[in-house]
Amino acid sequence: MNPHGCETREKIIAIISDHLGLDPKQCTPNSHISNDLGADSLDIVEIAMALEEAFDILIPDDEAYLCFKTIDQCVIYIEQLVENHDVIEDLKKSINDKEVKQIGQTKLISHKK
Repeated sequence: MNPHGCETREKIIAIISDHLGLDPKQCTPNSHISNDLGADSLDIVEIAMALEEAFDILIPDDEAYLCFKTIDQCVIYIEQLVENHDVIEDLKKSINDKEVKQIGQTKLISHKK
């Protein structure tokens, strides 16, 4: 789990407990979201949507059903998505920066002719 794991877990617990109308203390790392906390399939989709908004990520519905078994599984999944999202955004930025530099160099060369 990354250094922000506790922060991520707290945020996820707050979202899940709020959505399900539970006391956050009822949501332990090993709590099964459906069996222990009472979430049904619609709750899982709505929780996934709230997590998407809170963490600025995209969670496919089928993955939410598979990965949201326990609070800790949810934390690990969200952290991986956030980390991959950050890597992809950094990659996009570096590609855009390179393209801008290349376009700028091309314009300089064409103006020198």
